[in-house]
Amino acid sequence: MLETQSNQTMVKRFIFLLAGVLLLPLMSWLIAAALPSSSAAAAPEAVTFSLTAFASGLNEPVSLAHAGDSRLFALEQVGRIRIIQSDGTVLATPFLDITDRVDRSDNEEGLLGLAFHPNYSSNGYFYVNYINTTSGVRRTRISRFQVTGDPNVANPASEQIILTVGQHNWNHNAGDIHFGPDGYLYIPLGDGGGSGDTGNYAQTMTTLLGKIVRIDVDQGPGAAPDCVGIGTGSYTIPNDNPFINGAGGTCDEIWASGLRNPWRSSFDAWTGDFWMGDVGQGSWEEIDFQPVYSQGGENYGWRCYEGNNPYNTSGCGPASNYVFPVFAYSRSSPQCSVTGGYVYRGSQYPALFGRYVLTDFCSGHFWDIAPDGQGGWTGTQHPSTPVSGRAAFGQNVDGALFVANRATGTVQRLVEGTPSSPALFVTMSGPSTANAGAPIVYTLTVTNTGNAAATSLVVRDWVPAGATYVSGGSHSGGVVSWNIPNLAAGGSTSVQYTVNANQTITNTRYGVTSNQVNANGSGAVVTTIQQVQQPILSITKTGPGSAQPSQLITYTLTVNNTGTGDAHNLIISDTVPTGATYITGGSYAAGVVTWTSPHLAAQGSLQVQFVVTATQTIINDTYSVTSDQTSAVGTTPVTTIIGGIDVYMPLTLRD
Repeated sequence: MLETQSNQTMVKRFIFLLAGVLLLPLMSWLIAAALPSSSAAAAPEAVTFSLTAFASGLNEPVSLAHAGDSRLFALEQVGRIRIIQSDGTVLATPFLDITDRVDRSDNEEGLLGLAFHPNYSSNGYFYVNYINTTSGVRRTRISRFQVTGDPNVANPASEQIILTVGQHNWNHNAGDIHFGPDGYLYIPLGDGGGSGDTGNYAQTMTTLLGKIVRIDVDQGPGAAPDCVGIGTGSYTIPNDNPFINGAGGTCDEIWASGLRNPWRSSFDAWTGDFWMGDVGQGSWEEIDFQPVYSQGGENYGWRCYEGNNPYNTSGCGPASNYVFPVFAYSRSSPQCSVTGGYVYRGSQYPALFGRYVLTDFCSGHFWDIAPDGQGGWTGTQHPSTPVSGRAAFGQNVDGALFVANRATGTVQRLVEGTPSSPALFVTMSGPSTANAGAPIVYTLTVTNTGNAAATSLVVRDWVPAGATYVSGGSHSGGVVSWNIPNLAAGGSTSVQYTVNANQTITNTRYGVTSNQVNANGSGAVVTTIQQVQQPILSITKTGPGSAQPSQLITYTLTVNNTGTGDAHNLIISDTVPTGATYITGGSYAAGVVTWTSPHLAAQGSLQVQFVVTATQTIINDTYSVTSDQTSAVGTTPVTTIIGGIDVYMPLTLRD
């Protein structure tokens, strides 16, 4: 049985290698077309490439994949897979939403990798890599899901957890997964996180941390799972894996070792070579390479070496034991983290054919790696607009390359040459909490990362449900907008508007259009409204309905606070009615009587009085109370009729 599986594996590799040999003359001709005619062995000529806008409105995209058709699938780190159609339209309904089980609590956690089964068109299987935390234990999960009868919607309840790996820290989770040319699933894993691999996991063969795992999810003949974690173990281990020794000891799933954080990796679609971008510790970022004819077992050196340089060689073997990177660059600012890419195998740009393209997450700089004509490799840095957040490359079914930006929620397409075009993205900020009824200010920032100006920009934000527009921009039909005539390449501009609300609100819909390119915002601003204790004041007044001329008339004003908060610095005022003469009470000036009170407790009341006289009927109808928080006006007038009591004297008749 072991021999049968070994023969099957060898046949798979032989067929792929034979295909490469048959295609080699064509590949050589295509590559030679980009080389100087004087020498086929000379280093390739420099090429230029740039990015054009393709899709926007995603929430932290960290990976791109295709399923053998015209669609691109974008992984949102929070736990959703979104479909991007061939024209760049992002479908509103997620392909898969597993936010209920994905842990995105830290920077390098979340939904991280996606691979479609080689027979996806018939079985509908695809595999994801994500971080799950259950009962306080953090694990990498490799799970299988299946599409529904709707090709644009998968079934989140179809999950089968294949394999899990315990993680000691939130970082160095790697994330990419790929099916190789041999049909097996390759899973690069980080060293368990922290700093410096203090547990030396990348060099410890009894753990999958810091390794490339290679398994057969079709469960063909092979060895039984060895280091499955708490997964179902619904896989076998190919018999040509280099470290098979049965249960226990070295993990049989290991294909290669000595990796720190291989964040993004890919197979060359033509040759089957495997490329890995391994994030460095503090000095060097590196690209590792495994040729298609490899029998596995490579040790890429971490933690003994970082890049080509010793890091911690305690307990390490001679340098000849390790495979060093084909390319490394300094991690000095503004560089911070390599984003591994793809070898371009599209037909649209012949000069790019056969070049491996990579970028840096912080600086946004690009490089390409190509054979140097002498059996080695040469890396060339390309000028680009500095922008951080370039987290992943993707390749569509035609071999075109795309770049996803986690920070801007956009996907751009890589093109040859330097076309002049703008590239817009829009972000929004606002408060996370606010008092009920208090002003809430949103700030929208539009940035042009392209190499040409954008013109006739219109920035729009839809006022969130439950909010009331107050000011800023132009408001119509629930949409606030701003017109910006021009935004230069590399430029940025911000606009603001104000709302208030009495309930928690979520602002999710905003974007920018221009004559050249459009962009939708990604990410929501949730503002939790705090119901603060507020006073509610009312004021009433009483007085006599009638009085005799010059009789003392006493008015009583009562202030009630029916609210839940205290009122402070109250001022009660009453305008002496026309025809009345002020006598006493309160503080009188210019026809107005006033009283002050520093405090009125919630559910409390207070009374004040003043006295007037009058010789004619008077109407007292102007009185009020104010405080630091609120105010109230009296609504019921008091009318006092002067001389309103008639005296009837008996009539005496005389004879």
